[in-house]
Amino acid sequence: MKTFTIIFFLFLNTTYASNTDEKIISLVQDLYACGAIDNLLENNFNNDCETITEYLVCVDKGMPSSGFTWFEKNGFHIGREAFTSIEEMIKTFLHELFRLNHGESGYLDVDTAATRTLSAFEFAEEEVDTVLSADYCGTDEFSMLFK
Repeated sequence: MKTFTIIFFLFLNTTYASNTDEKIISLVQDLYACGAIDNLLENNFNNDCETITEYLVCVDKGMPSSGFTWFEKNGFHIGREAFTSIEEMIKTFLHELFRLNHGESGYLDVDTAATRTLSAFEFAEEEVDTVLSADYCGTDEFSMLFK
């Protein structure tokens, strides 16, 4: 019975993760296909925030990194490294959304934090081409973001 319980828990946990990951990929595909990411790269959008579905996304080009997760506000900051290419911007969105959906705020020991960051990095690296293949804009509201 104990083995069955562990296997069933692992199945549920994997199913939750894959459904969550699919939602993240779908959202970033819509942002890309609808032009929101192009708008962000092309316009002088800085020191301001947009709400995208339930996430608060803030741009801070003075921040030296690509992104910074803001668990308390269910959002993240986009820094100047994310603006180096469309791929880097997409990876930043994937990475930060992964962290928001699979992480938790509060104190984490160094090993746990490093493991979670690595998982988000690997997810973004694996899924960037999936996002770049998107050619259907599922909602017009995203085309007006970051203008």
